[in-house]
Amino acid sequence: MRILSSQFPPDGILASSVLAGKEKQPFFLAICQGAVRRLQADTESAAGTRFSSLRDSRFRHVFKYETKGRKKSFPVPTDILGMEILSIKNLLPGFLRHLEEERSLSPHTLRSYRTDLTRAGRYWGETRSVKEIDRFAIRRYIATLTEAGLQPRSIHRHIAAMRAFFRYLVREGVLETNPARALALPRLERRLPRFLTEKETERLLEKPFPKTPKGVRDRAILELFYATGGRISEIAGLDVDSFLEGGRLVLFRGKGEKERIVPLTDIARNALEAWLQKRPAIASPAERALFVNLRRGTRLSVRGLRKIISTAILRRTGRRAGPHSLRHSYATHLLNAGADLRAVQELLGHSSLSTTQTYTHITLKRLKRLHARAHPRA
Repeated sequence: MRILSSQFPPDGILASSVLAGKEKQPFFLAICQGAVRRLQADTESAAGTRFSSLRDSRFRHVFKYETKGRKKSFPVPTDILGMEILSIKNLLPGFLRHLEEERSLSPHTLRSYRTDLTRAGRYWGETRSVKEIDRFAIRRYIATLTEAGLQPRSIHRHIAAMRAFFRYLVREGVLETNPARALALPRLERRLPRFLTEKETERLLEKPFPKTPKGVRDRAILELFYATGGRISEIAGLDVDSFLEGGRLVLFRGKGEKERIVPLTDIARNALEAWLQKRPAIASPAERALFVNLRRGTRLSVRGLRKIISTAILRRTGRRAGPHSLRHSYATHLLNAGADLRAVQELLGHSSLSTTQTYTHITLKRLKRLHARAHPRA
């Protein structure tokens, strides 16, 4: 990049540039006065000075320039307006990499953060620096979401995304305080999980499956879901060597790369062994995934798993439900049979007991119905 002409106002440099043969484009370089004086001391005129910039990991800028055949550089601690504005759009990729590499969040969570923060970025525009966004600006944005008809649960998710994003910027030294920290979260109505009854689960799993590779694979998938209460991402991520003690235990890698071990039922083990006999003729030679696509021989995606399970539940029980309903069914049936709440928490991989306690509301409702039906004076 070569600066063709420049002026030196008190707060920075106003320059015009030519970028790699493209048309002349005006831009602003907001540079602290000390850096301006240093540049002026090195060059009588900025015109003709070769110039480039790099951004380091903490979003500070280092300007490099060449004058009199010598390469020099100096750090610039302020925003670069017009070239790399500290907008949500420009900072979002780094935040998403942080979530993926350091916090190991699931692809679904990353998509949610990306969608919500991209919407916020469009609202404030590409030229709005995050340093100009305060708690009042965020409240006005939340008001627009309410006016657009978003449900409290969606607004709750938007606020959570902004809290995490601005907290990351504080950690990286871009901001001094988190403007979203004090935002009040909307009150959420507690929704009871949808689950299959024990009779519906029997119809789902006991009806005969075809002896074809597809039938054998789908039966193993359903049995494994109900036997372990695994999340769909955990099941999709299983490899053929994810089992311990001769297939009696399965090793899951859940949210945040947390590992947990869950025992398998004998029925699920038999279904998996039947699938593993069919798998070699279908899977690609180097593929380690437990469940594979029948046509390509590669790992079965989350989307493919969801379609298999939803279709099976609808055809065999008449219910419209997805994979998570099997996880809810697993937990509810264990508690109905008298399982300890803490044990169920460990099996499900919940970090908080309050999440597992959601299922106790279901079992209490069932106990109340039994009490009303059976007690002589009810």
